Amino acid sequence: MDKAVRDRYLANWTRADFAAELGGYGAPTTLAVGASGPFVTADYLASMVSALRSGTLVTIDGAGHYPMVEQPASTVKTWEQAIP
Repeated sequence: MDKAVRDRYLANWTRADFAAELGGYGAPTTLAVGASGPFVTADYLASMVSALRSGTLVTIDGAGHYPMVEQPASTVKTWEQAIP
């Protein structure tokens, strides 16, 4: 991967602004975050949840950036509870 590709990839992850589009999505949506995640935080996801018409934020205790690896039972329980 050259620098130009890396820069475009990083820009896609850090500068994409789709929050305004979330209000048009009405299906129930659960966002899960590891309590000690250093990159995606509960504060960041709270703004996403507030933009959704039917959003819920769940924090997985004892997990960081990879809750499915760090707390698999809690993560699966979160997924199961999110399924209507």
